[in-house]
Amino acid sequence: HLISCEDIASYAKNNRSETIQKIKADRGSIYSYDGELLVSDRTAYNVTAYISDQRQGVGDTVAYVDNPDLAAKILAPYVNQDESTVYARLTTDGLWQTTFKCYLNSVEKQALEEELKANNINGIEFDKTATRSYMYKHFSSYLLGLVNTNDDDPTNVVRTGAFGIEAAYEEILAGQDGRIVYQADSDGHAISGGVISEYDAVNGDSIYLSLDSELQNMLETKLDEAMEKSGASKMWCGFMDAHTGRMLAMASRPDFDLTDRSSLENWTDLFLTYAYEVGSVAKPFVYMTAIDQGVYDGSATYQSGTIKVNGTNNT
Repeated sequence: HLISCEDIASYAKNNRSETIQKIKADRGSIYSYDGELLVSDRTAYNVTAYISDQRQGVGDTVAYVDNPDLAAKILAPYVNQDESTVYARLTTDGLWQTTFKCYLNSVEKQALEEELKANNINGIEFDKTATRSYMYKHFSSYLLGLVNTNDDDPTNVVRTGAFGIEAAYEEILAGQDGRIVYQADSDGHAISGGVISEYDAVNGDSIYLSLDSELQNMLETKLDEAMEKSGASKMWCGFMDAHTGRMLAMASRPDFDLTDRSSLENWTDLFLTYAYEVGSVAKPFVYMTAIDQGVYDGSATYQSGTIKVNGTNNT
């Protein structure tokens, strides 16, 4: 420095850090054969409350939650926790911040922002993230599957397929996260012009199923009706194009609500994994093939063999 003769280069080096900011890739969507959107990413927001009174604001601005009673009352319905639980988190000694993982949509975020502003609640910020959105409650639920989330870091959610299409095509759907590497000051703020490198995110590819949305929705409804009418404990059904082998619809009961993860009680996909003999289902294909080939004689009989029961031969 010209006046003080201090080594400011050394000072800057010791008071700066190289920080990596991840740019999340959007997970690919899943469509039906006829283009109906079944699964997609949705922009969502988690709520972070800064609760340490050591957090400095700009000028006279308060940068922490200085009214935890009122803040807890306002936040509770948005973060799906009771008021006493929220208050306890907002008043935890020695904690700098706490994040409520609530996946608010843009409308909910705006409503909460307005309510916080109207009541002069400080220290609340929003972390942009994404959540998996399923358009139907029941649409071959086990086939579509679900994604897992990593709850350890609510601001950096890791989403990987747990089962079904979401897991089987993980590499195709996941995409690749990007990142920005920049220099930050001792308070963690980005330094102007301090970007070292930047890599764009590559979004995941979409997948189109062979299922027809109209047939699938009809099958889901018919299975529910049949379950109620028959009192059966298990039921599954599928439609297939006999010429191509393409599955047009497939569903089973019981299944689970794609929009409510807590409804998943059984991980068994009856249609694909339950052991049973195809039996009479295969007979029409055998007979149709024989008729098409001109080798079927409807009046013919054949000796299928004998079996001995209690010493007597029975044909």
